Amino acid sequence: MTQMLRLAALALLVFAPIQSASAQLDIPGYVPCYPGSSGSLATTHPSPLTVTVDAADLRQEIRGFGASDAWSTQFVGGWPLQKREAIADLLFETKLDESRDPRGIGLSMWRFNIGAGSTRQNNINDIWRRADTFYNEDFSGYDWTRLPGQRWFLQAAKARGVARMTAFVNSPPINMTKNGNAFAGTTSGTTNLRDDKVDDFARYLADILAHFRSIEGIDFSAVSPVNEPQWDWNRDSGQEGNRYSTSDIKRVVDALAAQDLGATRIETPESGEHKYLYVDELDDYIDAFFDSASPDYIGDHLGNSVAGHSYWSDTPSSGLVVSRQILRGKLDRYGLEFAMSEYSILGNYGPGRDLGIHPALYIARTAHYDLTLAEASSWQWWLGVSPMARASLR
Repeated sequence: MTQMLRLAALALLVFAPIQSASAQLDIPGYVPCYPGSSGSLATTHPSPLTVTVDAADLRQEIRGFGASDAWSTQFVGGWPLQKREAIADLLFETKLDESRDPRGIGLSMWRFNIGAGSTRQNNINDIWRRADTFYNEDFSGYDWTRLPGQRWFLQAAKARGVARMTAFVNSPPINMTKNGNAFAGTTSGTTNLRDDKVDDFARYLADILAHFRSIEGIDFSAVSPVNEPQWDWNRDSGQEGNRYSTSDIKRVVDALAAQDLGATRIETPESGEHKYLYVDELDDYIDAFFDSASPDYIGDHLGNSVAGHSYWSDTPSSGLVVSRQILRGKLDRYGLEFAMSEYSILGNYGPGRDLGIHPALYIARTAHYDLTLAEASSWQWWLGVSPMARASLR
């Protein structure tokens, strides 16, 4: 229940004005229930809703709720310390303040974006959508002082008790791509990753994991080498991105599995839409990667988990219920967990911020069906810190 309350808070987004929980709702029969409180929940409502919980009917283990550091924390992580700490509290803190109000939404997972180096180019127009890489200026070695803002938020999350971190990649570093950019082109073929750089890409990720584990005290739970691989990710996407066929993904995962990853597991494919996980006419990632007869089988490297995003299937007309029922059936065929690793509202509210109840309920509805029908074992929002608020908070 505590996690669900935190998720409801997440639905109102990080930069919502802090309000006291002591404000009473003007609803007949309303029974206030604050964090840390207990006592009678009796109501005077004439037709109360009765909910019966069957504790013997066990479903999935919920591993956590989280969000991503892309791309805002590279800037916000360099803001004055007091502001950084306040934002980190809103994201990760689980304690109560002196008024017994939550100090934050208590995220228990955090996604760290390993960039491709687009900050060193000028071909992604919005600088808030570019990302740096851990290579030094001439790509001849590593510079571990880079990404200072993102690294600060990693440590802030750890200090506040966040135990599950994922390192994820939108594109290989620009020195490993066919066109030298952090996005694909029309001549990039099935992937923008150079054929002769697959092993180097895997080694690069393994080196980063080893550095954080031994030097910065961050032991990533998972590493995600590809992101929404079914999209083209050409320049007009406006951000780093790379497409991959299922055989391309197999090559990357095989190379990554050959590295020393410690206890870090490989998470893939971060499908941009549910149906690509199970529809035969599309990529059908689950069959491709977990059917031992498939030429692209990598189930031995992935354990029992598959990752996907809930975009474009968040309304009744786009498969809000049906897609999740079908997905759960396909997952059950292979005994898989489902990690819902990214979601935000696209095209329904905004641009900008809307802190009203309607987008909050929209998000809560999507999360509800992800958790109850697709039986997601984790659920993560996209941008932990929205750049839409940057002008008013700086």
